[in-house]
Amino acid sequence: MRELGAILRFRRRKGEDGSDHRLWKSDVSGAFRNLPVSVYWQFKQVQRVRITVNGRHRWIYYVDRRLSLGGRCSPRIFCSVINCIMYCTKVRFALDYPLIFVDDAYGLDVSGLFLSVTHPVTGETRLVPLEQAKVLLGWTHVGMPWDWKKQEHHSSTLVILGHLVNSEEGTVTLPIDKKLQFAASVDSFLASRRPPLVEWQRIAGYAQWACYTLPFAKFALQPLYDKTRGKTKRSLGIPINTTVRRRLKWFVAELLAAEPLSFFDPALEEWTERDADLVIFTDACLVTEEFALPGLGFVAFDIIEGRRGFALPFFHRSPSPLGDIQLVEGLAVAAAIAWALVARPLARRIIIRTDSAPVVYAFDAGSGSSALRSLVWSSYQQLQRAKVDIRVKHIAGVTNKAADDLSRLDSAFLAFKERSTRRGYATSYKQWTLFTRTYNLPLRPSTRSLFLFAAFLQSKGYKTLPQFFTAVAYEWKPRIRNWDEIRSHPRVVDAIKGALKTNSSPTRRSPALIPAELNLFFTTTLSSPFSHDDLLALTIAVVGFGALMRLGELVEPEAPDDRDLRKYIKRSSARLVGIKEFHFHLPYHKADRSWRGSDVLILKENSIPDFNFVKLISLYLTSRDRLPRADSPFLFIRMDGSLPRREWFINRLRVFAPVCSGHSLRAGGATYLASIGTAPAFIQRMGRWSSNAFGIYLRDQPALSAAVSRLHLAALQR
Repeated sequence: MRELGAILRFRRRKGEDGSDHRLWKSDVSGAFRNLPVSVYWQFKQVQRVRITVNGRHRWIYYVDRRLSLGGRCSPRIFCSVINCIMYCTKVRFALDYPLIFVDDAYGLDVSGLFLSVTHPVTGETRLVPLEQAKVLLGWTHVGMPWDWKKQEHHSSTLVILGHLVNSEEGTVTLPIDKKLQFAASVDSFLASRRPPLVEWQRIAGYAQWACYTLPFAKFALQPLYDKTRGKTKRSLGIPINTTVRRRLKWFVAELLAAEPLSFFDPALEEWTERDADLVIFTDACLVTEEFALPGLGFVAFDIIEGRRGFALPFFHRSPSPLGDIQLVEGLAVAAAIAWALVARPLARRIIIRTDSAPVVYAFDAGSGSSALRSLVWSSYQQLQRAKVDIRVKHIAGVTNKAADDLSRLDSAFLAFKERSTRRGYATSYKQWTLFTRTYNLPLRPSTRSLFLFAAFLQSKGYKTLPQFFTAVAYEWKPRIRNWDEIRSHPRVVDAIKGALKTNSSPTRRSPALIPAELNLFFTTTLSSPFSHDDLLALTIAVVGFGALMRLGELVEPEAPDDRDLRKYIKRSSARLVGIKEFHFHLPYHKADRSWRGSDVLILKENSIPDFNFVKLISLYLTSRDRLPRADSPFLFIRMDGSLPRREWFINRLRVFAPVCSGHSLRAGGATYLASIGTAPAFIQRMGRWSSNAFGIYLRDQPALSAAVSRLHLAALQR
């Protein structure tokens, strides 16, 4: 219905009066029964029927070879097929607005044209709107059955999905007979003290369908879902409590008295901050610095001609603990709504931004704790009476500047991590939120919940548990003062070790790039006419191999969020000393905790025997400085002036080293230096490894470890 309303609003904005508009709907005949199922699934659909012949009973077995109406996956399978058919029909016949819900296709024909369509079986021909004709022709082409009695169209009013749509007035409502039927069903449901689970599910689905035209009423259905959560026995009786009874009666009363919902209601349109009358930022904090008290507050901005006015701050400090952070964040939003309805009675569109995602979900879908849902329910009732449209949107904590100063206590801890690292933490942290929701545990970590979390990850087969706990620490350590005590508890530590031991497997490392592969890269590139991009790829491989560089330090990341111009090597920092030395400044690397960068040197003596690294780099610099975009500040640029990307380089490298990856350059260079007698301490310093990291690296790289062992053995023999 929302999409149909959007079409009507769009046509109205174009100045069309709707005289040529025609509503239509088409229904597939048989729906699910048109699709066959797998032979293996047919064994589950064998039906036994007893017949009597001459006084003797016989059993006959029928195999149902098609989708059943009661199957849980039947709608999903059918929707996949019908969506594919509708997409092909749209492309083949140039459909403008194809809409479909399961087996009911519908839409608004704006062409004013009709087309004759002949039924493929009966041969009966009728005139139907052009859009509907295209759908029927598409169904006929693929063999999807349909009957004329289920194909309807009208110039102004039509019942679609059980709701009466009026295209002239731009309204949709539930017909009065449908409202009365629903009211009777609710009365019948409430008359039973302990209806079975299946009846709860039916009335919830029925009510969800009925509130298509009553958006505010959907929050009244949440108690039904709360009562049935976690229950699976469909015949199990569930008592009706006072909350469910009161909410359903309120829902029926609102439904019977509701006016038709207008598609042109401003609340149904998408609007932004420029269209709002008021913008409010809210936040709350439970833990603060020693000199401050926990509290909540908001900052309001009047929108004048699309721009924010002066800030109006409001806050409340609490001398006692505030409790659940989600509830307190919701209370801040509810307080902002209550203030706006009194202080700004003429405001009709209000945007509220909060950095609490659960509160956004609560106001959007009615989810959350019982107390939070009650708060949301009360706020929406106030908004409904005042005829105010509200949007509660999420804002990142670092963007919410005023609130960030109060609630983000350890910003240095957050800024220390790279964007890609933070994104990885966010992905890993989803397992923590899934775990707490699954077992109904508090989101705030404790010794017990971390212990259970380790068992949860073990059961899912994860082998890298520390990364998940690091993600949880990244999120919660700034807020929990005794985090280190919780995380280092013996039960938690032992649980992690046990899970690692249970799910352990050999570490897979990238193979080192060997000199023969690098030489093949060199000879193939330079043996025939080559482009600047060919020379660039070879130079990156040589610099990574010769200076023990990480590939991420030489190329631009694929993800736009990970790109940082401050990290790229500058052309101005590069210099040659004949063909013996090449110097450049690396602005950033992992081991640099002073953020000053490092000077990197590549010597002719460190080259492989087949060619001189420095001479090749000199050739690249000459080619680079002749490019039209040579004024680029960066050292490594492509022919068009853009920066080389990781995927671009890897594809070229694997032509000559098929199993290598980005880390193979660094591993290959370190292994080669060890093989020619370079001291391990020099390799460590050249590769910018810390002591612990280099020890782990030696253990995980067999080729490098073997080369270093030979050096030690030779030294002992001398």
